[in-house]
Parts: sequence; structure tokens; C-alpha cells
Amino acid sequence: MSRKNSQKPLISIIMNCYNSEMFLKDAIDSVIQQTYKNWEIVFWDNNSSDNSSKIVKSFNNTKIKYFYSLLNEPLYSARNRAIEKCQGEFITFLDCDDLWDKEKLEIQSKFASEGHQIIFGGYQVVDKNLKLYEKVLRKEDNSHLTNKLLLRNNISIGTMLIKTKILNENKFDEKFNLLGDFDLWIRLSLIYRFKNIKKILEFSRKHSNNLTTKEDYKSWLYEKRYFYQNIFKHAKVLNYPAIFIFIFITELKGFLKIR
Repeated sequence: MSRKNSQKPLISIIMNCYNSEMFLKDAIDSVIQQTYKNWEIVFWDNNSSDNSSKIVKSFNNTKIKYFYSLLNEPLYSARNRAIEKCQGEFITFLDCDDLWDKEKLEIQSKFASEGHQIIFGGYQVVDKNLKLYEKVLRKEDNSHLTNKLLLRNNISIGTMLIKTKILNENKFDEKFNLLGDFDLWIRLSLIYRFKNIKKILEFSRKHSNNLTTKEDYKSWLYEKRYFYQNIFKHAKVLNYPAIFIFIFITELKGFLKIR
């Protein structure tokens, strides 16, 4: 490793995998092609039965740390197990069907060097053939986002870069199966400012295997109720009036969809 690269902080990239062979090679290639080179992949194979492990091992890259779970754990338990394996100063996430812009890590590392501890950016929706669709960019610069996230949660985990110390102290709530990202962003926003980079950093792939079905809504409703009950326990809710709008919309949708 060059002296120049060794002076840059190590960034740990968590890839949580369960039977993700379809787009996995493209996802890993998008890491290898990064202009920022001081990274490691913490690849957490959540007891896959497909060719995911063969694809990962075919790269024969010592910067890819492969871990195989003997049990298939819920997603947020698996994310927390992967966090425990990270050696980097910062952690970021890449789902196995998504891709990064080649300058994603380089851009975020520059803001990290300025002292920002939680950094995110925009993403663009693509289909299985990488046809471009909706761009998602937030307007905020460097702020506490609690109220705004409660009104509109559109931060993709694949655009996040977070100080490892923060994630070690604020893990994902393992009671969630669907809303764990959102719950963590809200909890972190109560304490920290988020830095928004108004550029597309990730290409988020939508396909038949990751679309939410109507049958999932009962689970969404249950988790949203669990989420806002926790907010009432841990936050001064009068400082966050958007929580009441969040509750109203949640319960209205629940009434209309589940009767």
C-alpha cells in the first residue's frame, strides 16, 4: 500500500447477503472500481444456499473478509454481527443488488476529513438491466433531521457513511425486520447532525425479489407502532411535532388497509 493511501482512514463496507447471487458480482465490482482504495469488505453470508460464496471467493481479494453464519438470522441481527467484525474508522453499507458511483467513497472521505461523522447522499433507482429511473436527492445540508425524516424517509442505507464508534454505541434494533434503517436514522438524528452530499452516490436496483407486497403491510404497521412507542419513551416528543403526523398517517393507512 502506498504511503498516500495508508494515511487515508480505512473504510469498512458491510455487505449482508442471503442468496444474492443474481447481482452480486456487479455489486462487488462497483467497490473494486472505487477511486478510494483504502477499504475492506465485511461480507456477512447469512447462511446462503446458492452460489453467493463461490462468487465472493472467485475475486480472490484479501480485502474481502468473508464470514459465513451457521444460522439464518434476521436482517438487523446480521447487520449488527457484521458491525462487530469491522476494522475501519468508518462504516458504510452496500446491498448485494445495488451499485455505487465510482467516486462514492472518495467524495464521502473528503467530508469525513472535515469532521463530519454521519454522511449520506442521493441515489438513483434502476431496474435489473440498469435502466435509469427516479433520482432521490434531499435538500438539507448539515442538520438534525428528525422532524424531516419523520415526514419523508428517503435516505438509502447504501449512501450512508458513519463513524464506527457511533455504530458501536448505537446498534440496529433487532426487533425490526423492515424499519431498522429508519429507526436507527431517527435515533442518530436526535444526537448528531447529518451531512448531506447532494450528488448521486448509489444506484438502487428495484426488481421482483425486493418489492414490498401488500401482505407485508401488517408487519409494517406493527413495526411503525413499535417505533413510535419507543420514540415516546426516549425523546422529548414536543420538540418533534412531526411524530404526531407520522402516527396519524400510520393509523389512517392501517384503518383503510386492515379492517
